[in-house]
Amino acid sequence: MKKLTKSELTQLVHDTTVDTYEDLAPELMKLIHQAEEKKELTGEQLQAELMLSMMAYIKSCTSEILTTVLADVLELPEESGTE
Repeated sequence: MKKLTKSELTQLVHDTTVDTYEDLAPELMKLIHQAEEKKELTGEQLQAELMLSMMAYIKSCTSEILTTVLADVLELPEESGTE
């Protein structure tokens, strides 16, 4: 396991957060555009759809951040890609 100071861990979490949100942003934009194209939705339904998309985006980012940081701190090996 890596020995990190609190400030190093904070920086690792920060960097991972920025990278993750940037990496997953195109997926959020795709979901937003798909919702906006649904002309049958009322304004309230569109807002609900957008809220659900944002919640899913945040959940995905949070899971990815936690997994990435923990894997780095625990020095877990990368998956080989073979199943």
